[in-house]
Amino acid sequence: MFELFRRGKRRKTGAGLEGRTIGKYRILEPLGRGGMARVYRAYHPQLDRYVAIKVLRSDLVGDEESDTGSWRARFQREARAVAALRHPNVVRVFDFDVEDDLSYIVMECLEGDSLKTRLDDYRIRGETMPPGEVVRILLDVLDGLAYAHSEGMVHRDL
Repeated sequence: MFELFRRGKRRKTGAGLEGRTIGKYRILEPLGRGGMARVYRAYHPQLDRYVAIKVLRSDLVGDEESDTGSWRARFQREARAVAALRHPNVVRVFDFDVEDDLSYIVMECLEGDSLKTRLDDYRIRGETMPPGEVVRILLDVLDGLAYAHSEGMVHRDL
């Protein structure tokens, strides 16, 4: 849940929700995908702000795991746990909801290029990221991760 959802160059992630409204949020474009969810850039018109919405994959809804319960329950536990964290290197969670068969987490959306985009730009130019920049990024990630661990949270994807 330590993803930084930044707006930048990105590829399409397949069939999506673009143009649809979920709750108060108008889905604009895909940002990425992971093992259990897809992430979209969305707009909240009442607050006039952009957010990232992480939507649980529909094929996982109702699929049970013997040790942790349903994917939906696991997804909601993730939202609750991350919403309690307050750290500059951990994305903030604003909301969790279920509409029809869609479970979603609403998070802050950071403007700018993603790390993947920046790394791709270096690769295209035949360059590597400067060591000082690599160290700064790693220290930021590790700082956020250390904070989450100190709060009893373990990131499953690392």
